[in-house]
Amino acid sequence: MIRIKTFRKHLFIDGADQMAGNLNGLILTYFIVNVLGLNPSVTAYLSSMSTFIGIFIMIVAGYVINKYAPKYMYGIAYGMALVACTGFGILGFVMPGHLVTWLLVAQTFYIFGGQLYGFLPGTGFPSLPVLDTLLTGKSRAGSFSSLAELFEQGGFVITNLIGEGILQLVGFRSSTSGAVEQPPAVKLTLTLMIIVGVGIFFLIAMYNGITFKADKDKLDLVGQEVKRLREGGKKSEASQEVRAVTLELTGTDYDRITGWD
Repeated sequence: MIRIKTFRKHLFIDGADQMAGNLNGLILTYFIVNVLGLNPSVTAYLSSMSTFIGIFIMIVAGYVINKYAPKYMYGIAYGMALVACTGFGILGFVMPGHLVTWLLVAQTFYIFGGQLYGFLPGTGFPSLPVLDTLLTGKSRAGSFSSLAELFEQGGFVITNLIGEGILQLVGFRSSTSGAVEQPPAVKLTLTLMIIVGVGIFFLIAMYNGITFKADKDKLDLVGQEVKRLREGGKKSEASQEVRAVTLELTGTDYDRITGWD
């Protein structure tokens, strides 16, 4: 499964954006309270706004992803998320007036990007196992799903360990009775984590997203080829388009496929 080029990219996209989102969620409240000095209720408001706007974004995204190649959607989603991370970082360093207003502007970018990138991988994934079927002649969708889930859950664990570990290392002071004065190193670390740490994961996801070649038309073509082979069709009769798409999406030359011999 790992040898399939498109599936590898999916794993990097899904794993990296989950790690970015989890790390951002882990430190955003700390950042808002301890760096920007705002009330924790601001975080709850941002979360509610994200849920409300996200409903409409997913309705539109469901239509667009089937009309256009996912790579364009990935570019928009991760681009907006990177703008948000940069905005958060600038707020932490500059501390401008009307802080809540600027925070809402940055969060709006993150909401649009986040709702899209959270929606896209799961929408495209169910069509990918057909690539493995083309190469092997087997149906292993369950194995694909298990491996993708492993990458997601592994990402959560890794980012939790990294985020909490770094904060403890720089002397973060936790409290159950509200915000406490943090050392300057903690404030700097939180700001750098939200702009650099989260941003790096988004960059990894964005690179793999904009180089993701699979789309509905190509996957439908592969599905038709699998059906033809199952009905007794000969490999030697495959069209040049099928051969080209097979190489592009799987990284394997069509003539080297042995699952149907």
